[in-house]
Amino acid sequence: MYRTKFFYLIVLLLTSTLHYGQFTDVINSNRPGESQAAFSVGKTIIQAELGFYAFREEHAFTNYEASGFGSDLAVRYGAFFEQLELILNLKYQNETYTEPLFKDKRGGLKQTTIGAKFLIYDPTKRYQKKPNLYSWKANHKFSWRQFIPAVAVYGGLNIN
Repeated sequence: MYRTKFFYLIVLLLTSTLHYGQFTDVINSNRPGESQAAFSVGKTIIQAELGFYAFREEHAFTNYEASGFGSDLAVRYGAFFEQLELILNLKYQNETYTEPLFKDKRGGLKQTTIGAKFLIYDPTKRYQKKPNLYSWKANHKFSWRQFIPAVAVYGGLNIN
């Protein structure tokens, strides 16, 4: 009986999937709470990103210790048109806080952010690099155009 369950587990782990969950060729990923790219995920696309962290703090002067774990969840939705993106960031934390006469375990949503991002300028839009058929050097020379950044505006509401 245990051998058949083990066999099915091995077959399940080694089986590859034949379908795709990605809509575009390029994944536009941000680390939740760490980075923010200028480009959106695309119209009517939903993207969820999850990250985990652990921490341990101690303070000698006030004589406390805190340790625990948490997770960051970012949900992004491309709304109405290609440049607009609605963003929901949730941060959950579970910790143990210890003082000499007091010990507390607590957990819950640490921070919630609701916002929107709008792409103002895309340097690659309406620009098409044409190859020079007569010169290899012209096709492979350094391009200053790659240093022009994309510009987006973000506005949000933080709820603690």
